[in-house]
Amino acid sequence: MENVGFNLSATAGSGTPYSRQSNVLEDAASGINLTPALAGSVNGSNLPWSYRLDGKIDKSMRVTWRAEKDGKAAKVGNLNVYVRCLNLLNTQNILGVYRYTGNPNDDGFLESSFGKQTAAAQNSPAAFNSLYAIKVNNPANYSIPRSIMLGFIMDL
Repeated sequence: MENVGFNLSATAGSGTPYSRQSNVLEDAASGINLTPALAGSVNGSNLPWSYRLDGKIDKSMRVTWRAEKDGKAAKVGNLNVYVRCLNLLNTQNILGVYRYTGNPNDDGFLESSFGKQTAAAQNSPAAFNSLYAIKVNNPANYSIPRSIMLGFIMDL
């Protein structure tokens, strides 16, 4: 366990404020420019709390590249090998929501009367609903999943 290091970093934050809206908009559609109507006060709603735990384990060791020969000193350096894990607990933090519903994966359009009329006018309403639900489930509304990195640092 000589020259072994362990780091643990915890990050937490209260939900950032956002302004709720009172009208349903087709957020996943492109090219539609509708104005949201404010529900409540400006920045009167908050996202949920978020937290993340990151960790790193490393080991440092001396490395010799060339043994002494012909009176020349051996080439010696340091090697640090590490494993770093971001979002150790694989927490799915919510970074953004749709302002009408307050949900990260539903803008409320499909359940609205205008959304039901729009779906009914399509060739396949079921396909329209499925594809719209896929489009509105934006991965950018969530934090990164767990990622593990292996690396090394050499000092000569």
